[in-house]
Amino acid sequence: MDKYIKGKAGYIVMQDGSYAYESECRRADFDDSLIYKEFGLPENKRTIPSEQIMRKESLEVLKEWEKNDCKVEY
Repeated sequence: MDKYIKGKAGYIVMQDGSYAYESECRRADFDDSLIYKEFGLPENKRTIPSEQIMRKESLEVLKEWEKNDCKVEY
């Protein structure tokens, strides 16, 4: 599944360049809309429990990414 990316325009992108809109994915019973909605809520309002782990390590990786001159904007 790591070859799939949710793009800015609301579609699922595969690394080979093909894609499907979120609405098409829902019709195929591939519906992640609840997960997207949950991420937009404060933790105490979410219905899916979550736990943030490795915060320090993830921030280090993010800082390295910010310095990367070869980023591909999506």
